[in-house]
Amino acid sequence: MPLVNELFDFNVNTFNQADERCIEAAKLLKFHWDKEHPGGNNEQFIAYASGLTEKQRSSIFWYVTRRLAEPFIWEEFHAQRWRRHTLNIDEHRKFRVEGVLQASAFLQGFVGLSTAGIITTNYDMVVEYA
Repeated sequence: MPLVNELFDFNVNTFNQADERCIEAAKLLKFHWDKEHPGGNNEQFIAYASGLTEKQRSSIFWYVTRRLAEPFIWEEFHAQRWRRHTLNIDEHRKFRVEGVLQASAFLQGFVGLSTAGIITTNYDMVVEYA
């Protein structure tokens, strides 16, 4: 999962032209904002994006959602075409995702210890999957 300062690295796969258009729109908005706000951070940009037109706001929010979901999208060839899926909480394929495997191994170290709980940012579902 990206850190907030990596969020707008545009490191996502495109599956169709609609994806490409949304990513290009988000890139353009971010480029112009960065130019006008040197030293600004991504949280400020997202707050700024909240006040944009519906179309602009949607492209930013679509991108952020997609960037965070990217590690949990898997593809399979089924019924004569490629299909995309997002991992569900009870998805057995989650154990093929490297971040989930690392989080699971980390959490296994706490088995048998007295712990009050796990602190999570709810930034993604890695802890829940693990």
